[in-house]
Amino acid sequence: MGRALAIITVLLGGTGVLVGSAFVAQNSLRTTQLSLNLKFAAWELAEPVSVMALMGGAFAVGLLLGSGFFMWRNWGVKAQVRDLKRQLAVTDAGGF
Repeated sequence: MGRALAIITVLLGGTGVLVGSAFVAQNSLRTTQLSLNLKFAAWELAEPVSVMALMGGAFAVGLLLGSGFFMWRNWGVKAQVRDLKRQLAVTDAGGF
């Protein structure tokens, strides 16, 4: 089971690398004009932005937000474990 899982992981990882490399090769020279048009205000960048920079920025923001949410949740779980350990110590000291 472990060997099959390792082979599948390598195959999926290799496929991901190939697809990512193809995306980079196809979009490395493309640029796009970014603008934000709200009903009360509008903004537009003076220079076009590289699609790769835009994708990299979106990935980085998603990674930071996702890891921040995970760390925030992890801190809550750690506090809950600490409280449960404290309650268990009090219960054990009570002779139950």
